[in-house]
Amino acid sequence: MAKIADLHVTVTPRNAILVDGSIKGQPAKFLVDVGTNGTVFDGTVFSQFGIPHDGKQARLTSETGESNAIIRTVPDLKFGNFVGDNLHWYIADHHFLPDGVYALLAGDFLQSFDLDLDLAHNTIGLYQHNTCHSEPVYWSQSFSEADLIVRDNRIFVAVELNGTATEALFDSGSSRTIISTRMTHRLGFDETAPGMTQANAAHPGNFYTYRFSELKVGDEVIKNPLLYVRRSQVLKVDMRLSKTAQLAYDQRPDAYLGADFIKTHHIYLAPKDRKMYFTYNGGGIFSPPQDSSAAGREDK
Repeated sequence: MAKIADLHVTVTPRNAILVDGSIKGQPAKFLVDVGTNGTVFDGTVFSQFGIPHDGKQARLTSETGESNAIIRTVPDLKFGNFVGDNLHWYIADHHFLPDGVYALLAGDFLQSFDLDLDLAHNTIGLYQHNTCHSEPVYWSQSFSEADLIVRDNRIFVAVELNGTATEALFDSGSSRTIISTRMTHRLGFDETAPGMTQANAAHPGNFYTYRFSELKVGDEVIKNPLLYVRRSQVLKVDMRLSKTAQLAYDQRPDAYLGADFIKTHHIYLAPKDRKMYFTYNGGGIFSPPQDSSAAGREDK
């Protein structure tokens, strides 16, 4: 394995994973969001670092709508000791990240590497793809592994919930591991089931907690996990756009494997091999963030 760079990271009380870096020699932080497919810089880089607005015009589409952006290089850009000033990036025309955070580093960039996520030691290692097909777990003789599915610059992990197989989006940008009610319907119950408890007063009726009997992530078995459950939505299509009544079903994944799982494991992601190797560090795997008042991106 050939290491390309080490990134120093911090995990905030809201379970946001932030990389230390710099732009034009000035300190900057960047949000690690493997669950999103497109890397985007915040529009504040124009004023904060004096970056010109010239570049190819682009439109960005997300779950919250569309916005304008330009495509250009970011001068003297570093993520840890990785130099990225020769790469072209999307820069949004608006402010969308917390103050002091200047980009969302997503799957299109991060899947260029094998990723060694060791949040217990505040590091993420970027490696060249391991072409020798040997297990790259250098830190332990025993480990778990799981199959990966890669689609549209996003990584999904093969899991089983209460014995039913599904795919969970590997999502470092989600503070919590989340199960959709579409998945609980597959298991034979909904949000009115005994034991389903209302959660997150900021989104009443949308989020619950529920203690499942078993979650298998690859060959790691987690008994009786208390997980976040998000209500899936079914929306009517605007009749002005359709001559017949139609329904738009929630296209979000059935499950998200979030930062609460990631920070309690040492994980090596090998997207090209479609494998995840990992060991358990200890502690509550699905413990809520220390600051759960605005726990990351629970509304993804």
